[in-house]
Amino acid sequence: MVITDRRRLAEALAVPVGEVLPHLVAQLEGALRGGADLVYLREPDLDVRHIMGVVHQVTRRLPHCRHRIVVRDRADVAAALDVGVHLPEQGLTIDQARHVLRNPLAPVGRAVHTPDEAAASRDATYLVAGTVKATHSKPGLVQPLGWDGLRAICEAAASTPVLAVGGLGTEDLPVLKRSGARGLAAIGLFIPTRNCTNVTSWTIERLTCVRNCVDSVEQPT
Repeated sequence: MVITDRRRLAEALAVPVGEVLPHLVAQLEGALRGGADLVYLREPDLDVRHIMGVVHQVTRRLPHCRHRIVVRDRADVAAALDVGVHLPEQGLTIDQARHVLRNPLAPVGRAVHTPDEAAASRDATYLVAGTVKATHSKPGLVQPLGWDGLRAICEAAASTPVLAVGGLGTEDLPVLKRSGARGLAAIGLFIPTRNCTNVTSWTIERLTCVRNCVDSVEQPT
């Protein structure tokens, strides 16, 4: 899962935050063209009009990919866009979100931090478990889950796919897989370098690299 953070994207590209939305669209397009299973438009301080504008631009170019896009928290906005929704731990229930979406193809995910939360959320399309390691996006977090905590969440989730998040890179994939997670979710891993001149192409190349790393990791026995 590619998670967006337009402020970090703007900083990386050395552009004002107010001018970064075209680059955000390019990042989302690159992620989808590069084969990301899901992209999460996580922009809590971006108004609904701009969220809808970003998604409309992406889905006009890639209409077949709309059910690989999730927006944060707002099931009503997701329903209007015919995309999925990613629920925080305190928010709508999964059943409530599905009722609002009214499209069984639209994914409904949830953030979880404990095995109990995972066990209670098994009817989600996917779960995102974290934070596994210390991370730039949550610098004040005192106690990351660690690999044992991730393993406990994966066990509690049973057959629901779990994506691990928080300070992870491709070098973590072997232990991540052994912990039972289906894959990873990340922000920083998909932020381009400052000398990037084509965000879409850079993101496609990064996704290709990450997917090759995933494919090279043996599945747990």
